Amino acid sequence: MSSTFSWKRQMWRTNLPILVLVLGLIASVAAAETASVRLGPHFRAADGDKFLDRNFMSEVLVQIASDMQLFVHDVDNCRDLIAIPPGKEHGRDPTRQTSTIIQSIRVECWTVLQADPSAQVTPAAAVDRIDPGMIRGVMKHVGQMGLMGEKWARTFMSFSEGEITCKDAWRCRLSLPDGRSPPERSLDYNLIMAMGDERFIMVTQMVHGRSGFVYAVRWRGNRDGGEVISIFPDLR
Repeated sequence: MSSTFSWKRQMWRTNLPILVLVLGLIASVAAAETASVRLGPHFRAADGDKFLDRNFMSEVLVQIASDMQLFVHDVDNCRDLIAIPPGKEHGRDPTRQTSTIIQSIRVECWTVLQADPSAQVTPAAAVDRIDPGMIRGVMKHVGQMGLMGEKWARTFMSFSEGEITCKDAWRCRLSLPDGRSPPERSLDYNLIMAMGDERFIMVTQMVHGRSGFVYAVRWRGNRDGGEVISIFPDLR
């Protein structure tokens, strides 16, 4: 009995370095998986600081929670904010600008909650760029959803053709070519974050150059270019 126990103990000691190595490799893989959140360079806090200056997604969540209290009463975290129906938030003032900011914060909250809080923050890569195919794909999807509900069609702006201009790889505008300046209808596309082959885009609808409704698009790349996975908020 004792000899069997001694043999097992010796085997444990012999294999201990291998076990430590295996556990280390598992931890490294897990860390790599949570280190893949890439933030767009124009994703910023209320004070103008880039969220890229944070180290982890949990810090981004804390900052957004702090920002929202500048514009909304009685809410201090992202989960509670997005649980409130759109337009029912208790804003600190009734101005259109504040309403747009609150919508933007809701979009940021929903997006950041899709990521692991322990994930490290890294800059967006060239593969995360907003391209014309993605913009056209979003417009097609929104147009199709508009056929399924009056509220969706009334809220979400869609047109089949338009002029696309990009300030850089992660910020573009689609404008209705109506000969007006600014055009009657346009949409701003801004990369918030990317994970793997998915991109999360903030879309701001513009009417005569003034910001209006704001929503988020979850876009997944594929061999055919990509597709819309979900839109927040979903008014269906």
